[in-house]
Order: sequence, then structure tokens, then C-alpha cells
Amino acid sequence: MADCAFNFSGSAVAIYQTFGIVHNGGVVVLEEAGLPGTQLVVDQAAWLDNEKVITGAHSGGGIPALIDRFRAGTFELDTLVNRRLSLEKVNKGFDLMTRGEARRSVLMFGA
Repeated sequence: MADCAFNFSGSAVAIYQTFGIVHNGGVVVLEEAGLPGTQLVVDQAAWLDNEKVITGAHSGGGIPALIDRFRAGTFELDTLVNRRLSLEKVNKGFDLMTRGEARRSVLMFGA
């Protein structure tokens, strides 16, 4: 299960899937909205019991706004990452993940 998942589709079906892949206490970031009038129905009990967070960023802000929040110290992305690996060590990353030793690794290109 993921700590944080981003959804750029605007599709209610994909949003439900994104909600399903984050663990209890995880965060879902919605980047794009669906068409006007598109509704997202959420099972309140499941949402509250699992303490999941759904937050959004409109097209005007999006990833650049998240980067700004990160730089301002209001989005603690570093706490979600517990290991950084070079691209050449991607297989090691999978080994660590399957052994449960590194659930939140980031591949660093050119590192």
C-alpha cells in the first residue's frame, strides 16, 4: 500500500482505485477535476475509519504548487521517502521492497 498517490485522470473510477491503493492514514492527491457535474460519492464510514486524506490541486497550481509547498516547508515530502537509489540499483530496490525493508524508495536518475 502507498503512503501517497496522485491521480491526474479526473475519472471517478480511477479516483476510487487511487483511494484503494493508499494505506490507512494515506493521502490521495487529485490533480485534475472531471467534467462539470461529475460527482464523486464516498462511503463516509470507510473514509473516516481508514483516516485517509483526499486533497486536490487545480490545473492552475498542480505539481508546481506542490513543489512550492515543499519548498515552503508545508508539504513534508521527505517524510514519505525512506531510501534513495540510483537507477542502476532498481533491482535492489525491488528486493528491499519484497523483504519489507524499503516501502518508500525513490529512484534518482543520474545519481
